[in-house]
Amino acid sequence: MHIRSLFFAACLCMAFIACNAPDQFKSRGPIVLGDSSMIVTETDPQYLGDMVADLQPVAPQPVLPPQPPDTARQADTTRQTTALPPATQEDGLKVDFGEIHVLIPDIETTSFSGSISNSKSAAYMLTGGKIAGNRLRFTGSGTVTRVTQRYETVLAITGKSEKLVLESLSYTSGWQTLKGNKDAYIISGLEDAKLQYVKATQSTIRNAVTKTTRANKMSRQEQQEYLNAVKKVRAANQKPMTVVLRYVIWQISGKDSKGRDFNKELRMDMPG
Repeated sequence: MHIRSLFFAACLCMAFIACNAPDQFKSRGPIVLGDSSMIVTETDPQYLGDMVADLQPVAPQPVLPPQPPDTARQADTTRQTTALPPATQEDGLKVDFGEIHVLIPDIETTSFSGSISNSKSAAYMLTGGKIAGNRLRFTGSGTVTRVTQRYETVLAITGKSEKLVLESLSYTSGWQTLKGNKDAYIISGLEDAKLQYVKATQSTIRNAVTKTTRANKMSRQEQQEYLNAVKKVRAANQKPMTVVLRYVIWQISGKDSKGRDFNKELRMDMPG
């Protein structure tokens, strides 16, 4: 009973409040289409501004017909391109010793050493180009202070048959200091007229011919042919004798980027 009494009292209170409510909360009836009294007009300027920027329509762009290629301009561009000299890298032997890089330009070689990076020596066989009068050029972090050179020659006989090299008549030069600076040194003293050789008499040359032909297992006829060729020779530089350069060794001395001394050795063997 108590709960029913409370519910009945709550209903009476809500009815009383509804009957005494202000006019703005009372129902005004249904909205009538076209009734101007039902239209609300906003007058506060802060609510009358646009919050979104106006959208500007993009005008369509006209499609232009394809233009024929400007052949004159292309030809001019081609002339300008071909007129420029191509970037070329200098050919030759390149040796990377770590502290220094050695270049002997315009020669072709075969390597005997494999990988030589940071090693102290390297050996090659010359297969093309000239060594005499060429240059040893240097780049890298190190500085070259001295280059010395030595070589070996041997006497040979050039005749109707193949050249016969007399191995027992070889000569090894002393060390020669080359002229140059830290960037390049001239390879001098290897011209044919300047090569030094062993001083041999006629008897020494004949004995060397006999020894060499026997070592090569040549026939008596071939042996006699070479002996006849040197029959009138009185000196080692007299034809058909010739001086053959066998190899050249360069010792390269300098200091690395930390001021420590280094010594490198480069050997070049000659063909034949």
